[in-house]
Amino acid sequence: MAMEEKLQKELHTGKSTSAEEKFRALAKKEQEEVLTSFSADPNGLSEEERRRRLEEYGGNDLSEKEKHGWFYFLLHSFMDAFIIVLLILSFVTYLLERDILSASIILVLACMSALIRFVQDYGSYRDMQKAPGYGA
Repeated sequence: MAMEEKLQKELHTGKSTSAEEKFRALAKKEQEEVLTSFSADPNGLSEEERRRRLEEYGGNDLSEKEKHGWFYFLLHSFMDAFIIVLLILSFVTYLLERDILSASIILVLACMSALIRFVQDYGSYRDMQKAPGYGA
């Protein structure tokens, strides 16, 4: 059974091991065994195997990705579980204790965390847009 089929079965049965364990298991095998399990040879995939995988999995084309503006990233930066917990904690702190100072501090921390995430995510997105072959 090919390695691809084994991995597919593991994913469907929920009995998958960690990626590190899979890489360690592959690293212990001989080169020929690894190449055989991936239906490859030392020169790479055969043209037939390349076509089959292209048909099955599709191309590795980033230009088909949806384009997003800065507002999309700003909204999604607040959808992080940690930030949502901080926002709820701020609200509950104000409601139960009427402590506006503590609630404000927690709210500011949540907003700062979201802003940091926004800057990182949007910056990465803009850099990826500028990458050759992305189709900007």
